[in-house]
Amino acid sequence: MYLKILSVRKNYIEEDEEKINRFFDSVHALKPEVFDNGDRWSIFVFYKGKVSEEDREKIEEFEKELKNQEKSENKIIFDPKTTELTEEEESLLEKLKDWREQKAYHYGYPAYFIAHNSHLITIVKIKPKTLDDFLQIKGLTKKTIALFGQELINLLNSI
Repeated sequence: MYLKILSVRKNYIEEDEEKINRFFDSVHALKPEVFDNGDRWSIFVFYKGKVSEEDREKIEEFEKELKNQEKSENKIIFDPKTTELTEEEESLLEKLKDWREQKAYHYGYPAYFIAHNSHLITIVKIKPKTLDDFLQIKGLTKKTIALFGQELINLLNSI
């Protein structure tokens, strides 16, 4: 989450309004606070990165596909505390953690919002080849699969 402080000059509202509207259009704002400072207003805005239109379309398309498929009752998840990894799997897990950190930074979320360690370990163990393969992973959301599934497949194939 980020903080931005915007200033609106009371005598120049129209000029400042365009700048502020552009900012609000580019982010997902959470609870803006307005303070009167005499000749201007200060707006404190806590915000997160906004999902792009392209990513939103991916999510919607994938959710439509999922509605037409049966849900799997036998979903799997590996426990990070008890799962043993080979040296190769450890290396892959570190690459996935680095990828997750980059995504978390980009979207302004904590890393675990992108994927938990248990999800990453499960990805390392099952090595998904298709988006449908991600459906086997317990707790991995449709949104996460739609946004990042193909990117993860490409990452796994490049290693």
